[in-house]
Amino acid sequence: MKFLAILAVVSSTLTFALGQVTTTREPTTVLPTTTRTPTTSVPASTVTPTLPTSTVTPTLPTSSIPTVTPTLPTLPTSSTPTVTPTLPTSSTSIPPTPTPTTPIVNTTVSYDTVYDNRAGSLSWVACSDGPNGLLTKGFTTFGSLPKFPLIGGGFPVAAWNSPNCGTCWELAYARNGTTTRINVLAIDVATNSFNIALAGLNQLTGGQGVQLGRVNVQARQVSASLCGL
Repeated sequence: MKFLAILAVVSSTLTFALGQVTTTREPTTVLPTTTRTPTTSVPASTVTPTLPTSTVTPTLPTSSIPTVTPTLPTLPTSSTPTVTPTLPTSSTSIPPTPTPTTPIVNTTVSYDTVYDNRAGSLSWVACSDGPNGLLTKGFTTFGSLPKFPLIGGGFPVAAWNSPNCGTCWELAYARNGTTTRINVLAIDVATNSFNIALAGLNQLTGGQGVQLGRVNVQARQVSASLCGL
């Protein structure tokens, strides 16, 4: 209660004091109005300041490490020349490969008229029957042989049923710079020579078989087809 009474006294005191302040204000002195000179307003600059652009390009420091370009080693040039084989150009056809030549034998040849008999039997000679015989091949007489009368005995046939039965031999006879050749079918034996039909020796010697009797020849084996077999 005392607190409320104190608040009432303070409130009354403040009200009274405020009322005294209001009634004792002094009159306000009116100052003459001063004519102010209008101030010219400077318009704000519309220029936007431009900062200078630097044209200086920064230079990076150059590396002090030298640039090394590798050099490849030069390979030595071979001293051996390259040879390209050149095949010869030919406008003609390539000739066939020659057949290897057979050995040439120097021998002699004589004649026997037995081989001139066309009806002579092959059973009379060494190359009669047997696996290598001419009867076995279907021939029967001298005249049945394809190149009759160019037949006779020869040193290649050593005995009956010789493996050289039916072989063909070229006989070359040279005289006065001229060489004549005939092909003779071996059907019989002969010692170190040839012994053929007189007709065959005449063909070889130009008809002088009887006069010459025996002549020197060079003999070599040739294909049996040249004798008709």
